[in-house]
Amino acid sequence: MRVAALQGEGLTNTLWMAKPKALVNEFDFKEAAPQGDLHVYIRPAPPAAIPTPVPPAVKQLEVVIQKNGETVSIVNVVKVHDRASWALASDKRVILDGEEMNVEQLVDTVEFRNALAALQTPGVDVIFVGLESYPTSDYSKSEREDLSHERARALGIAVLRHNPTRMEYAKGALFYGVGLGRAVTPIEVNTPQEMRQRAVIMLTVSRRQTKDEAISIFDAFAAIIRTTEIEGTNLGLYAHSQDAAERLLTDPLDFGGYVPNVHETRPHPAGVKLLKREAK
Repeated sequence: MRVAALQGEGLTNTLWMAKPKALVNEFDFKEAAPQGDLHVYIRPAPPAAIPTPVPPAVKQLEVVIQKNGETVSIVNVVKVHDRASWALASDKRVILDGEEMNVEQLVDTVEFRNALAALQTPGVDVIFVGLESYPTSDYSKSEREDLSHERARALGIAVLRHNPTRMEYAKGALFYGVGLGRAVTPIEVNTPQEMRQRAVIMLTVSRRQTKDEAISIFDAFAAIIRTTEIEGTNLGLYAHSQDAAERLLTDPLDFGGYVPNVHETRPHPAGVKLLKREAK
């Protein structure tokens, strides 16, 4: 009956049906510290879990969130390019292999396009994450209140404007941006470790939609942020990591006009103002 119910929701992936012991023993997940009544299991995404081949520079984790022993969310955490970081004090420029470029140019690279293609799951929600490195690194930062917030928005707009895959999974999806603020760990500027603190990060969240085991994108996001480290970028070690879900809820970025030929029809899960998207 459980299998039939999951298939009725279009959730045929065996991970949706796996019990906690099976996730660890059969699927090689590691259990993170519990987050309230949520249990988080994390592993590097295996090739079989990725529909489109992704270059080695793209790092991807697979996160399963369970409540009462049942899977309520499966999340892809993607470091879209392991060698790309935001340029110091900039929300428009990134650094790739020592070369500075516009964020739009990064989005146009083959590796980035392949990463996006691998995330084309119908109905997912997409979160663009903005990060800043430890305060001593962004020495030339302007007086803007939150550079990480601006980075999240810039990445979102670049992807939605310029995505060669035409965002085929956008129908029914919601797009968010959130800045996690500055990293809290002191580090020497322009070292590989410091550049990882300002990495380019995306999340895609596929939630279980049932009456008794529903989980909001905000609950899923909070659990992910507090438990996930991907290739040296620890999402739990930023100024706003602990209240990231609240920031996502109360301050959604409006990407209106950047998704061509897509109109929002799905109710916002939090009941806050809809993110209007109209054809540009």
